[in-house]
Formats: sequence, C-alpha cells, structure tokens
Amino acid sequence: MEIDESITKKTNKCSKEHNCLLEKDFVYCKVERCINSEILFLDSKEQLSCNYQLAFGNCQICRCPVRIEIFNKYNI
Repeated sequence: MEIDESITKKTNKCSKEHNCLLEKDFVYCKVERCINSEILFLDSKEQLSCNYQLAFGNCQICRCPVRIEIFNKYNI
C-alpha cells in the first residue's frame, strides 16, 4: 500500500511503527463503518494498546490518519 508521506508524518503518536501498512487483513483494526471519511468504528470491542484508538460507548473508534487513509483509499 502506498500512503502519502505527509499522512504518515501526521501519525507521530504511532507506537506500532506504522505496521498497519504491512498488514493485509486488518484483524485488529477491521472497520465496521466510517463516518464522514474521518472516524472509523472498529469491528472489535477490545481496547488495543494504540494511541489512536478510543472507547466510545460499547464501541472502539480509530482516529489514526494512516488507517483512515488506508480505508478511504483502498476501502479496507
């Protein structure tokens, strides 16, 4: 996957070294739905050790710029 370098630079709180760019199936960050192309609701209810994942009620949301770009660009 190719993501613009400006987006990866914005993701400066990533403790996973942008491993999502290597992951094919997105087991841990599988998107259930997306709101306004900028808020990802994750399929998992489990809180991961990620600076961009937040609990929202019974859901987990992702605000990672790289993951959002992957979803918007590749629909995965």
